[in-house]
Amino acid sequence: MNKFANNNGVNIHYRIYGNPDSKKNDIVMIHGALGSSDDWENNKNLMSRMLEDNYRKTCIINLRGHGQSDFPDDGYTVENHISDIVSVIEVEKMRNVVLVAHSLGVSYAVGAALHAGNKIVGFLAGDYVPIVSSFNNSWLEYVTQHIDEFNVNPSLPYKLVEEIENTSFIEDLNKLSFPALVIRGIGDGGMLQDDDSERYWENLNGVQFFKSNTGHEVFSSRETVDRVISFLSDL
Repeated sequence: MNKFANNNGVNIHYRIYGNPDSKKNDIVMIHGALGSSDDWENNKNLMSRMLEDNYRKTCIINLRGHGQSDFPDDGYTVENHISDIVSVIEVEKMRNVVLVAHSLGVSYAVGAALHAGNKIVGFLAGDYVPIVSSFNNSWLEYVTQHIDEFNVNPSLPYKLVEEIENTSFIEDLNKLSFPALVIRGIGDGGMLQDDDSERYWENLNGVQFFKSNTGHEVFSSRETVDRVISFLSDL
């Protein structure tokens, strides 16, 4: 089902699945930079396994400027993106939420967890660090040449370059106390290939790590999906 959450006048689109009578957790899925809900929907292996597990609610979000969400004239800071996630959690009256995120969405999800307090009971991070880095002009030049490959407003990259500032959540991780799984992408394009990269997450109590031999697209392998489903089932 397609739905929208009004976040201070910005309509945030999300797709929702689930069984309202289920006693299982709620799931919120967050895409990466220039991604969209399509990234999750097109992963048939992951989505079929998750939907089979009969969670109470599974929300797949499009952040502002992505997919069918609004594209406001301004408001593309880190906090704005975090508020998109929190707004869906609040509108849906979600409880016992597990955040499942990929790439830059991981950092936004950490921010959402810090805002949502005891509503969050688990966190699954796909190959990224708890840091948001500003976008530069080299990135802008590349993505604008390939903008047709992304389900986003064509002007979104310009907004991100203008408004996103370096933000680190590393020091705040010790405020979070729920089970977490960080999936490291080993191979070409992986962001957490080196064992030293685990230090970014060492302040997160009880964090587990899993290596996926997929590069950055960590949710693409059956082995990784098996680990994801196992982690979610254990919560």
